[in-house]
Amino acid sequence: SSYYKKNLLSYQPFADLYCYFIEKSIRLLRHNGISSLITSNSFLKADYGQKLRECLSENTISKILNIEGSQLFESAIVNVLILNVIRGKLDLKALVLNSSYNISQNFNEYINLNSFFLKQENFNFKSWILIDQEKIDLFNKLKNKHQTLEDLNTKIRLGLATGDNNAFIINAEQKKEFILKNRKNEKLIKPILRGRDISRYSYKFQDLYILLTKNGINVEKDYPDIFDYFNSLGDKFKKRGAKGQHWTNLRACAFFDDFKKQKIIWIELTDSGRFSLCDDEIYLLNSAYFLIPPTSIHSKYLLCVLNSKSIKFYISCIAETSGMGTLRWINNYVKDFPIPKISDEQQKPFIELVNQIIENKKQNIDTSDLERQIDEMVYKLYDLTPEEITIIESK
Repeated sequence: SSYYKKNLLSYQPFADLYCYFIEKSIRLLRHNGISSLITSNSFLKADYGQKLRECLSENTISKILNIEGSQLFESAIVNVLILNVIRGKLDLKALVLNSSYNISQNFNEYINLNSFFLKQENFNFKSWILIDQEKIDLFNKLKNKHQTLEDLNTKIRLGLATGDNNAFIINAEQKKEFILKNRKNEKLIKPILRGRDISRYSYKFQDLYILLTKNGINVEKDYPDIFDYFNSLGDKFKKRGAKGQHWTNLRACAFFDDFKKQKIIWIELTDSGRFSLCDDEIYLLNSAYFLIPPTSIHSKYLLCVLNSKSIKFYISCIAETSGMGTLRWINNYVKDFPIPKISDEQQKPFIELVNQIIENKKQNIDTSDLERQIDEMVYKLYDLTPEEITIIESK
């Protein structure tokens, strides 16, 4: 890595090696020479791709085909991108494609039907947004008028990485056994949610618990039953990567107490926002995130905005996806969500609708009409025209 750091402008500690191949291919070109490579598309939006995007922006993108959500190679689950770069700056528009591909379709026909052109100015060092100009204008309208969650000093946290979920996550029967052995054990047994347990406006507790053996807890001395259980798991558990001061401790975490507060929780991998309000002391695994709502905004109003189609459109413009084409709702993108600031009085209709949705969810009553009302109200907050709403709805 010291060689890459010294010799490559695109060097980033966590970058994939293919990033360096792209930079090297450009360096080998003469002026106006063309490089054409098939790679992963992760550099388009990932933090580690920023230096490479900066390097590419000093040249000319002639073609960028982002074949999103389609598995072209049997041996690799990866979003494929075909990148043509001309060395040097030319006044050309880039041919851009950003859509899934049916392998049975004629490839040239697929390009002709789905491609569009973008100016070179769209390819700067920031995250590249491969959508047509109409959608870029709408994205900028959502973005430019409002404070982001980060501007509002919102604390956003990733759930806990235990290093061994099979060891630290126990079911109701195991909980009962530990408590029967010693009532004191209950102090370390806390309810936990996985990402899959979280839905829009609701979550379903599956009777799973985490053994919350934080640093500073002497498990062997004070909780011998739990120590014996951990000890029975063998060397693989003791030598796991993510551990605390002692092999019986969870890795260090600075925000354990935040799990006790009111929070908005969501699953990382999903095509539509799945945000829910959680008032209880429930912990999360790292397939989920949570935020502590800013004091200046009511949590249920914020929940409406986060679950809205407007925000779904916004993140679809900026977020990288998993290898299977699912959006990643991670901190880097969520912190940039633009949140309309309105008065307490204006927030009340949103709060009333959320209360109704939460109640209906408990009774398994369909909430799609209520959620539709919220979408319409959020459109008004962003001052969207009927044409702009149509773009979001079609997305």
